[in-house]
Amino acid sequence: YKFDTTIMNKLNANITRSWEEGNVFLWYKIEPEKGKFNWEHADDYVERCRKAGIEILGVLGYPSRWASQKPTETEYKEAEKRGYPIDPRPARWKPGSIEEWGNYVYQTVKRYKGKVKYWEIYNEVNFHLPYKAATFTGSTEEYLELLKEAYKQAKRADPDCKILVSGFAPPYDKVVDKEMALLLTKPEYSEGYYDIYN
Repeated sequence: YKFDTTIMNKLNANITRSWEEGNVFLWYKIEPEKGKFNWEHADDYVERCRKAGIEILGVLGYPSRWASQKPTETEYKEAEKRGYPIDPRPARWKPGSIEEWGNYVYQTVKRYKGKVKYWEIYNEVNFHLPYKAATFTGSTEEYLELLKEAYKQAKRADPDCKILVSGFAPPYDKVVDKEMALLLTKPEYSEGYYDIYN
């Protein structure tokens, strides 16, 4: 994420996906403390990509400790019994407040309006309880709530942006929610929550 973006031009690449290693748009980097936004790294990344003519797919999600909801002792114990301990990083826990989540999405999309068109809501969100909680400790319904709020707030900030549903981990046996990806294709669950099925 610090390399010369013109290298991507030489590879004939015209879009990049900002993911965890770069910590570009993730909540715990953008708003490490409630109400204190840190845009320096993201601004630099966006500007370098723009100069090179590279579009960006920004990944949103992953709360700071202050914004996350710690799993219960029961959830910890049940996960350990199943052989899949819950990821100890607060960024992998579900957000504690839908309003705070919506504000983070709104502020981020608003700042990069006209510069970042595509926004993906979480990554491999099907790693969630009662399966291996490596990405998200909430349920499918809780992810849908986050997706719906993200769509609403992102469109409020930038009506021309495009929202992608989370990419899904391959259907590893008993490790991920294998039904989630299919469920999100059903209009009664997901209609109006995203523009692009990822």
